[in-house]
Amino acid sequence: MGKHLKNRYYKQILAVLFIVSLVPVMFLSYFMYSFVNQQRTAVYRTAMSQLENDQQEFEISFSYVDMALIRLGLKDTCLSTIGKEREAKNFQAFNALQEELQLISNTETELEELYLVSQQQGWILGNTSFHNIEEDANQNVIQMLLRTEQSAFWYRDQDQLYMCRRIPINSKTGRGMLIAKFDTRTMLHQKDRREEGERLLLIDKENMVMAGAGKSIHIWDDIRVVKEIKNENAEIDVSEVRFQDEKYVMFQKISDYNGWKYLLLVPQNQIYGNLKRISYIILFVIFNLLMLDVAVIVLASKKLYSPIGKIDETVTNGMRYAEDAPETIRAEDGLMERVEYMVNKNVEMKQKLKKDQKDGQQLFLRKIYQGEITDPDQKIFEKNGFQLKQLDSGMFFVMAVKYNCHFATPEDKQLYLFALDNIVNELIIPEETFPPVLIGSLLYLTFYMKTDSAESAGMKAQLLAVMITTTVKKYMGYPVNIGISQGFTQLKNIKTGAEESKKALQDAIGAEGEVKFYHSHSTASEHTASLGVKKQRVQLMHSVDIGEPEACKKELVDYIQEISTLPYYVFKLEICKLVSEILNVYNDYALNPDYEKVGDIVDFDITKTVNNCEKLNSYLWEYLLEPLFAAICSQAKDRDMMQQIIEYLLDNIEQDINLEECARHFNYNSNYLSRWFKKKTGMTYTDFISNKKMERCKTLLAETDISVNELAERFGYSSPQNFIRVFKKYTFLTPGQYRKNERERRK
Repeated sequence: MGKHLKNRYYKQILAVLFIVSLVPVMFLSYFMYSFVNQQRTAVYRTAMSQLENDQQEFEISFSYVDMALIRLGLKDTCLSTIGKEREAKNFQAFNALQEELQLISNTETELEELYLVSQQQGWILGNTSFHNIEEDANQNVIQMLLRTEQSAFWYRDQDQLYMCRRIPINSKTGRGMLIAKFDTRTMLHQKDRREEGERLLLIDKENMVMAGAGKSIHIWDDIRVVKEIKNENAEIDVSEVRFQDEKYVMFQKISDYNGWKYLLLVPQNQIYGNLKRISYIILFVIFNLLMLDVAVIVLASKKLYSPIGKIDETVTNGMRYAEDAPETIRAEDGLMERVEYMVNKNVEMKQKLKKDQKDGQQLFLRKIYQGEITDPDQKIFEKNGFQLKQLDSGMFFVMAVKYNCHFATPEDKQLYLFALDNIVNELIIPEETFPPVLIGSLLYLTFYMKTDSAESAGMKAQLLAVMITTTVKKYMGYPVNIGISQGFTQLKNIKTGAEESKKALQDAIGAEGEVKFYHSHSTASEHTASLGVKKQRVQLMHSVDIGEPEACKKELVDYIQEISTLPYYVFKLEICKLVSEILNVYNDYALNPDYEKVGDIVDFDITKTVNNCEKLNSYLWEYLLEPLFAAICSQAKDRDMMQQIIEYLLDNIEQDINLEECARHFNYNSNYLSRWFKKKTGMTYTDFISNKKMERCKTLLAETDISVNELAERFGYSSPQNFIRVFKKYTFLTPGQYRKNERERRK
């Protein structure tokens, strides 16, 4: 082989293997990439959840204090006191107002202190103090807040956060102000995880820091100016920011309460530290897999290429003896063409050898059929090319095929016999059949059936014979008759089998397309067997009618044993009769059998699901008779239970028992009992109770002097008028009219 040919095939193999091997590596890479993304998203969601919890806690405190200030500012005590002077006569009002402030301050909020400031009188009333504005340590801040012309606003001074509301609620004429002071250091102390590097910020609508500590404020100022924000995840409001040489991941949540931004700053190393290590490990694994993949591909390519080289060498050596091969096939590049040419040559040689072997086997069998070779054994057959090693259990049959037509010329006869031989060869299984042999006007065929029972082997033999007769009739137009010998296990009985198949054909004289088995029993015995089968079938159905499953099961075994000796078609006819009688019983009890299994039973054949007497017996019992007995027994139990329910209702008809009480008494679901009651009685539960009540009332009216009022109360009616209306609906008479008519009728 040329070097260019070697390079071409080797490269093709290498390319294919490389492409195929890349698929799992690509899938692995995609899986790893998805895994890292999922982990990163999970970390983001955890941090965002933490931020949302912090936001919720702050907003609960803010909203509570805000509402408390609004309520306090609207109270008359506050509005009337705000204009009073800081004198002893007014201290009672001041004390009451201070208690209000203390009550608000004592709640579980982040509130540090609460003030009421009177701008008109110049005093400050706190939850723990009462003094003039000039005496307050934060008087500058207080004065600045009082000068702010807004009715409600927030103000931050270093670590203090103020919530302010004017009293009355007017930015210009308000005489005082309620001020709630929050210490942001206390607020953020529990939220910030400084040891982990996480920082929390509160930003108002004007992007001013309202709560934050130290470095966090500088980071926000830098972000606000530089705008180095990189969105990392579209589902979560998260950004990557830089401050000097440090990198942070910023999570943001905007408040629906006051529009503030809640920011959580987390060092990037804390977020991505583990993810980066996992990514590096994944890249290392993928790289090593690629290296291993390349090494395996190179070795596999060499291994796969090796047979091609050997094939080319073998073909090249063989082409030396193919003198008639074209030059194009001899070309060095035409490896596939040369292989195809040599294979075709080899097939032709094998076909010729096979034909010669078949001719020799047919000659050997002809001598056996004609008695020229007596007592042949397995060694003689194997010597003549027969493969008998697998024929260790089963039965042999000999089939004789007789054509029923006359030919105008010997050529027509030869053509017919040639076609008949081809049809038989197409239908038989070569491993289980000896080659057909034509002797005179009979075509002999010996075949082997590997089955568990003689009856199954016979059915298979009959099926093969029917296939041959049907195919010959369809494609050749001339019918044939077939005789089949009894089954045998010894090869020395082939001569006897041929004689039996020839005698079986005698029963088909004058008929067309018949298949006959050789048998020695007489017609009288067949008639006796038929009477015995009918008697057995009657006994079987009698055990069904009287409901005796054990007796029925025994009768079924006896019945199958009885019909197993019948010819195939009589056998199937008996099965159909039995199935028909069983289905009549199903109809009597309004039951539906498993029609799929019924079809399997009726289609009894060696090629079907039910293919022997044992399985037939099993199917008849498991899918027809046993379910029938179970259904009959279930219906009987249902009737007994329904009778118990009806008797219970009649005994307690005056107790007005509803459906739920009845269901509980008999351990039933009320919905199920309602449906079942209507199915069994033909009426609803309510109609049944009403009917029985009316019957009892009619009896009492006719036989006693009980009043209508007593009847209505006794049978649970809401009023006598309601009882009269229901009674008239059922009898078309009032209770009095019915009593009068009944007594006149009895007189």
